[in-house]
Amino acid sequence: MVLIDEAACVPDEVYGAQAAKARRQMSRNTQRVMRRSESVVRVFLKSALTPVLARTDGQTWLMSTPRGRHGFFYELWNNGDPAWLRIQSTVEDCAWISPEFLAREKREKTEAAFLEEYYCVFQDSHDQLLSSDDIEAAFKPNIEALDKITGLRINTTQYHFYIGLDLGQARDHTAIVALELYSTNTNRLDPVSAQWIIETKLQLRHVEQIPVRTPYEEVANRIARLINRYPIEGHATLIVDATGAGRPVVETLRKAGIRATIMPVATTGTGSAHYARDGYNVPRHDLFAALEVVFQKHKLGIGANLANSQILRRELSELRAGTGHHPGDLAMALSLALWEARKHSQ
Repeated sequence: MVLIDEAACVPDEVYGAQAAKARRQMSRNTQRVMRRSESVVRVFLKSALTPVLARTDGQTWLMSTPRGRHGFFYELWNNGDPAWLRIQSTVEDCAWISPEFLAREKREKTEAAFLEEYYCVFQDSHDQLLSSDDIEAAFKPNIEALDKITGLRINTTQYHFYIGLDLGQARDHTAIVALELYSTNTNRLDPVSAQWIIETKLQLRHVEQIPVRTPYEEVANRIARLINRYPIEGHATLIVDATGAGRPVVETLRKAGIRATIMPVATTGTGSAHYARDGYNVPRHDLFAALEVVFQKHKLGIGANLANSQILRRELSELRAGTGHHPGDLAMALSLALWEARKHSQ
């Protein structure tokens, strides 16, 4: 039997069946790991928890108050899987908690925090950048993947693709997203100007993670294959996270024969966005502000059936306000694409 207390605070990758990876890391780095804190060793051990139940088909108990509307605990509670027995107990079941204490807690906590802690209500985290409702509204089943687009769209007046590229390091995936900005004629006349009403849409049609440690030359070739074909070829801007080691990779991308405008962007913690040397310096605040506005106004559609769309959904829910938070790879790639696309979607 495995008992996981405060399960809502346990990261997805720790709960998941990562035993083989954990064993490889332990065998290669045993001495280094054992010198680290006990908590780090505990993470490696927890990664192997699900496989140890295989021999006896043992039980797993997850115990927790909610903490945000994301993560494996939230998903398991809400997915209706009959394999799990769900037991909920609120403050109403705890006769030994005094009304005076509860009244004080209600005064001192936000309503969301109070309901989460004492009534087991799943709420968005107080520092969550994007609301869960706004994220869910963006995912739409009828948005075609890039490789499904075969013919010209009726009434499309213009379109352009903004390819966001977050370059991976030794432990991170390289992430690629393809965001289309296109305008269509609604065939309706403006009653004041008597001009045709043109509607502009932002739709995410491609979400890709390239495996860790893939050589940058191969990354460049994969991007070239993505861009140098219909419908993107000749209608694309590639926005590259050139922070740190990213600038040398930009040269590799240029040599790969990618038929698109290549825009390097180095992210900063402060200041304002400005052009410097061979690219832009952009504060992370600007990138995430663009993301936040688009989601709040429901201006973005994301293909719900795209490969890796669920990973993107999770990363978006995990975005936190403030410059100290490190975003997921796909969320960062989308932020880059949206930052540039919004300049042309007004």
